[in-house]
Amino acid sequence: MKNIFLILLFGLTGCKTVSYISKDNEESAPRPVLHRSLLSDDGFSEAAIQQILNSKIKFPIPARLGVIRLTNNSITDSYNYSKSRTSSTYEIDDGFVTGFFNTLHNSKNIKTVIPVPKSLIAYNPNFKQLRSSAVIVQADLLLVINSDTETNWDFKFNEASRIAKGKSNVEAYLMDVRTGIISLSGVYSDSAELKFESNKDYDIQETMKRVKLEAEKKVFSQLAKDVLEFVNSKK
Repeated sequence: MKNIFLILLFGLTGCKTVSYISKDNEESAPRPVLHRSLLSDDGFSEAAIQQILNSKIKFPIPARLGVIRLTNNSITDSYNYSKSRTSSTYEIDDGFVTGFFNTLHNSKNIKTVIPVPKSLIAYNPNFKQLRSSAVIVQADLLLVINSDTETNWDFKFNEASRIAKGKSNVEAYLMDVRTGIISLSGVYSDSAELKFESNKDYDIQETMKRVKLEAEKKVFSQLAKDVLEFVNSKK
């Protein structure tokens, strides 16, 4: 798109999520509104490219926001871990999911937030397939999240001294479904460390699950705030 406004938000690693986002810059000069996608099976024609770069996107307000989360291998990931009674991550994961979607739903410009069902998303989906999934649930906007979280732990003979570490990296973009144009994109990164706790964890593997959720909670919290700020700025 033409005239991109770049914002750099960062802090000390481990203290604040490191993020970098780009978004539309509101201009004073009038531009025609783009109402539909100009992408054909062969890509963009030269005329389409010029029209897109010289147009602006007008969001329907309030909008229906669809959310798709992909893992690092581009396979759709479930929003919750298993709700087995033996899983100590049950309450933590429920709290994370509820907090993320509730934050997005707090926008005055978002009518509803729609977690796009996993069964509607193709394996290793491309841009067109993601857009089609958003159409099926009648989403005006689509937030696509690609996340990659790595976990590890420090081996110590004393189990109580073992520490799990997690590093979460997220790429995300917000698509206007009618036109297929990306109005907001960003990358996020944060980490977490947790000690093994015998009263919470059956073994170190459960500690690693908890640290994974903790690292993801940090980056998804910042992502939700950025999307909220962007959508609320629209009139």
